[in-house]
Amino acid sequence: MKDDVTDGWGCVPAAEEWKCPECGETSPVEDWREIELGCGVCGTHDARQCPKCDEAYDHVWDDEILRDAQTK
Repeated sequence: MKDDVTDGWGCVPAAEEWKCPECGETSPVEDWREIELGCGVCGTHDARQCPKCDEAYDHVWDDEILRDAQTK
């Protein structure tokens, strides 16, 4: 996830670490997994998965949730 460290992801800012909105833990962005989540409307969405709790955030519905957790 080196690109996420330097360029960010969706509306989530570039950073060395991201805080997970679900578990509240902070971990290096490079440890977040890039995955695909299924969508009944359009197929799949690019997503990021927390390395600590495995909660996934997709770029269509959840990137704002992940972004907002970085400012709290």
